[in-house]
Amino acid sequence: MKFEANRPVKTSQKTFEIIEHLSRLDRVRISEIAEQLDISKGIVHNHVSTLRELGYVRKIGEEYQLTPKMVNIGFQSRSNSRLFNAAHVPLTDAADSLDTGLILSEQAVTDSIVIDAQQLPDGIDLTIGTTLPFENSLTGLVIASIESQKLPDNTPPAYDLAEIKKTISEQGYALGPIMPSISTRSIVVPIVDDEDFCHGCVGVLFPIDVSDQQREQIIEATVQLRTRIENRLDSGWRSTRSFATEKHSWISLGGK
Repeated sequence: MKFEANRPVKTSQKTFEIIEHLSRLDRVRISEIAEQLDISKGIVHNHVSTLRELGYVRKIGEEYQLTPKMVNIGFQSRSNSRLFNAAHVPLTDAADSLDTGLILSEQAVTDSIVIDAQQLPDGIDLTIGTTLPFENSLTGLVIASIESQKLPDNTPPAYDLAEIKKTISEQGYALGPIMPSISTRSIVVPIVDDEDFCHGCVGVLFPIDVSDQQREQIIEATVQLRTRIENRLDSGWRSTRSFATEKHSWISLGGK
């Protein structure tokens, strides 16, 4: 369910609407922002001027763009993330062991944001900072199913929400493309702490020509990776494991 502020500050909403618009462009004029966002030029100018005074926007000729100060805030936020701090080393180890692409996504209200990415193949655009809406990504649907969030009815046909909930409940993971536009299948596991809060999830891509044995190895290794991360979060999450998962370990990710 989307969070709604009791007393939303309209000026703050406009500021971030302008920031998000600037983030999608290289350089843009005040008149273009005003037209595209349907806000008066005077109001846009006031917001942009304030952002410029604070160092978040710079002017080049008659056009404006965001400065790297925004990047600094994003990376500082990531460095303060419990999930990132718990997962970065295990994620790097897993990428080396599995020799495939992995992403770490953190929950952000109704989106999952990629905060770490390892060995992504060419053509897979899931770089750090990529926003994946809950209703339009496997990472988002996994988080939403754990958090029991209500989703709109327009979930893409690439996903079966009932099946995702079932596999998460029974096996602790979901299978499918991370985004509908990505044909490569993946396994996604939620990362849950001892208070049952889902911080985010890990997605591991299957190689294109993966064999059945390799697929099972990756699933096993991903389950172990989740356990390692959750142990570092002091998590109380306990998943239902199959006989194969309990009795066989093809890839060991090692230590805590």
